[in-house]
Amino acid sequence: MISIHIEGANASEVREQMAALLAGTAIVGALGAAQTGAQIGGETPAPKRMTAAEKRAAEQAAKEAAEAAEKANQPEQQAAAAQDAKDEIADEKPAETEALKLNHDSVRKMLGGYVMAYGMEAAQEDGTKIIGAPKISDLADDQKVLGAAVIAIATAIEKNPHKRELAGDGITKEKTAELKPFVVAALAATK
Repeated sequence: MISIHIEGANASEVREQMAALLAGTAIVGALGAAQTGAQIGGETPAPKRMTAAEKRAAEQAAKEAAEAAEKANQPEQQAAAAQDAKDEIADEKPAETEALKLNHDSVRKMLGGYVMAYGMEAAQEDGTKIIGAPKISDLADDQKVLGAAVIAIATAIEKNPHKRELAGDGITKEKTAELKPFVVAALAATK
């Protein structure tokens, strides 16, 4: 029994390997027959060249085999994609075991997001209006007060109530992900 195993990074790689294998079988088969004939009869006939029809048939067979292999791998690929999606969702959920305690640095970090979105000048001008105090240190060290400031800044970043132009490319996805736990904690603190 002959067993053939073909692997590839994608369907086109498998297809190429199958085409090479099937295209090579006609040549190798002819050479093998020639060598066998040489051993039996002592003569070595010239190797047979594949006709255009044989070549097309070999390519079609390779294509069909590659498509069958690709279809066979689809359930595995779908399962892997579903697992990746579940993992991403799990990573995005805030840790519920330990609630984040807000502090003045939480407000500063949120204001850093406003700076990234609209620039330092806008943050200096709008910051006191947004948090309702002249300085962050003037905010009471109370979860509800700090939570309200965090939510106010997050809302200002999202809604742009002062009609500011974006600074550069605006706030990045990475910065948004970094600030998300503070917003979640603030929402919990202000319930």
